[in-house]
Order: sequence, then C-alpha cells, then structure tokens
Amino acid sequence: MLLSVNGVSLAYGAAQALFDVSLKVEEGEVVTLLGANGAGKSSILKTVVGMYHPFAGTIEFNGQRIEALPTDRIVPMGLALVPEDRGVFPGLTVFENLQMGTVSWRRRGMKIDADLDKVFALFPRLKERQNQLAWSLSGGEQQMLATARGIMSRPKLLMLDEPSIGLAPLLVSQVFKTISEIQKTGTSILLVEQNARMALNVATRAYVLETGKIALEGSPKELLQNEKVKNAYLGA
Repeated sequence: MLLSVNGVSLAYGAAQALFDVSLKVEEGEVVTLLGANGAGKSSILKTVVGMYHPFAGTIEFNGQRIEALPTDRIVPMGLALVPEDRGVFPGLTVFENLQMGTVSWRRRGMKIDADLDKVFALFPRLKERQNQLAWSLSGGEQQMLATARGIMSRPKLLMLDEPSIGLAPLLVSQVFKTISEIQKTGTSILLVEQNARMALNVATRAYVLETGKIALEGSPKELLQNEKVKNAYLGA
C-alpha cells in the first residue's frame, strides 16, 4: 500500500471540513476524487502533504505514519502536490522553476539532466520555453510547468489538484493524456478534478466526496453507471 488514509477528520477552527475519511492508493494507480466545490477534496490533499494536521485518524505513506509531520519532512519521502493555483514562481524562468522541484533530493554532484529529459519528453513546449519567465506563459503552459516541477521532485505519488481548471477543451485533453503518460512511468497519481468524465476515463479507482465525507467508492465503470454520479457530475 502506497498511501493509506484511515478515519481522518479535519477542522478549520470551529468548522469541521473532513469527517472520518478513509481512502487508499496502491502503487501504479490513478485514484480520482470527485465532488462539488467545498466537498473537501483539496483539504484531503493538503492534509496528506502536511499542510494541515487532522485531529483524528492516521495517514501512512509507503509504510510510515506521516499525519503529524511537517511538509518539508513528507515531500522528500516521495510525495508531491501540484496545487490548484499552480504555484509557479512568476519571476523565475521555466528552467529555474524546474530546478526548484529538485530541492528535496539534490545534493552536490547529483545531476538533474535525466530528470529534465523526462519532463521535456512529456512537455516539449517547456523545453522550447525553458529560458522564458514563468509569468509570460499561457495558463496551459503554467499548468504544464507546475506538473513538471512536481515530477522533478521524483515522487512516488503525485497529487494533482484540478489540473484542467480554466483550460480550453483541447488543452484539457492534453492534460489527461499526460496523466496517463505519467502513470506509465511508474508514478502513482491522486487526482482531484471537476471534469468527472475525463477523470474517470484515466482512473483505476475513484471516490466521491459529499460535505467532507466519502459517499461512494468504486471502479470507474461502476461510478460511470451510477445514477447519482451521472445526475450530479456527468450531466445526465
């Protein structure tokens, strides 16, 4: 088991955001979290990566308990989060942004050439624009950069928070094609995504969240055929 979230509850002050959430990600899987805005999807990702700490439950990553650890201890274990706002450094070049992704593992003498080759193979446009400042990139290119920077951290599990948000339909298709390509390299993915149909098409398993609770769990085929899912998320 790569990631195991067991009975996690989270509160922001007096407001509870997650209620007894349990989910898992096996090695090589793409697991999708579906749900309306405010359902708690992003809260799960931020709790896993140590930005928030639950008041109940446990989180195990690669066999180690991490729910009480800070983010800077968790990321070097092989976990990366690409946030919804992308979080690129606008005043740095594309290349410099990619270098920032290597901070958790790079030491003197360690080379990043093979890692760069890997992300440039996935995102050829970034290679063309590696000397441009990040602020000058389009929204789609910034999403590519944020994802590539996550890959540069050499994660065992890559968490993507709404990677298609604000993108044109053609770029959305490219995002999901890239997610499949990343999985083929052996990296597991935990995906939060509003585009339910596209997300289920690339997923191994999926969970549906409602008001901070797991409401449904199953294979993509099962959820695509579920009347509740079809009515709420697929426009049926």
